[in-house]
Amino acid sequence: MKIGGIYMILNLINGMYYFGGTVSFKHRFATHLSLLNKDKHPCMYLQHAWNKYGGDAFQFTIVEVIKDKNKLTEIEQLWLDASNCYDPEKGYNNRCIAERNIGLNHSEETKRKISEAHKKIIKSPEWQANITKALTGQKRPDISARQKGKKLSEKTKLKMAISRKGYMMVSNAKP
Repeated sequence: MKIGGIYMILNLINGMYYFGGTVSFKHRFATHLSLLNKDKHPCMYLQHAWNKYGGDAFQFTIVEVIKDKNKLTEIEQLWLDASNCYDPEKGYNNRCIAERNIGLNHSEETKRKISEAHKKIIKSPEWQANITKALTGQKRPDISARQKGKKLSEKTKLKMAISRKGYMMVSNAKP
């Protein structure tokens, strides 16, 4: 069963915070962690702080469980306003309005602008030849083979265990 509501990511060193709302805490926390560890989080303020202080400096906390998903955005807005987390002196949130991007569609004008921008990227024949030459005859690297025999630190093992907590391993083996 999915449990959702309002959550906070707190920087234990400087006291700054990020508020968000979700329909699944488990999924959202995993997504935040994955994006932050890959240096690809959409909130640049939170990403810079994560890079500067490290993951151990942050705490993921459930602030309020909300059973009625239709009220999630409304209650998230109350938390954003009360915490003022979009003030760069206090928090990491980019936006002061709680809104969901799910199902967001670009306007036809925006789609056209994106298309035109991509068409302007000119790849010269030399560039294409260099890429072809560099990739010709190469096999895809076998990451598991490169990692074979490497020892993981206890800290890395702990982080991996925490990130996998609650997930069930499924085998493809046939009975």
